[in-house]
Amino acid sequence: MSTQRLTSARAIILATLSRERRHWKPQEIYDVVRQILPSICPSTVYRTLDYLVKNGLVSVSDVGWDTCVYEIVNGDIHHHFVCQKCGAILNIEEGLVEEFFRKVSEAQRFVICTNHLILFGLCEACARTSPEGQSVSTECLQQRDKGNEE
Repeated sequence: MSTQRLTSARAIILATLSRERRHWKPQEIYDVVRQILPSICPSTVYRTLDYLVKNGLVSVSDVGWDTCVYEIVNGDIHHHFVCQKCGAILNIEEGLVEEFFRKVSEAQRFVICTNHLILFGLCEACARTSPEGQSVSTECLQQRDKGNEE
C-alpha cells in the first residue's frame, strides 16, 4: 500500500475478506464491517474497496450479478465458473487456461493485459437436477438467451 496508512476501514475490510475466502458482495462486506465500526457508511466501504483493488490487495469481478464481487488477493491467479442457475462461483486454476491465453495472444497478435476469464454455465449440482427430458445444453442456451434479453 505504498506510503498510504492502513486506516481502520482498510484493516477491517482486509481482515473480513481474509477471514472467509470467498467472493463478497459490497453489501455483505458493509454488514460485517458495520458491526465493528458502526459509524461507517456504504460510500466509505466502496471507496476503500476501490483503493484496495487499485493497490492490488483485493480483486474485483463482474460475475453477471447486480453488483461486482470482491476477494482478497493471495498471489494465486485464478478464473471463475459462474452457475447461471444457483449463482455459485467456482475457481478455475490458472494452469488450466494459461495455454489458451498464450495461443489466443499469439494467433491474434494481441497482448493480453488482463487475463481474467469468467465462464457461465451450470454447476455440477444444477446440471444434475435439470428438468427431465431437457438436455443440459438446451437449459444453458435458455439461460444465456434469458440473460441477453435483460
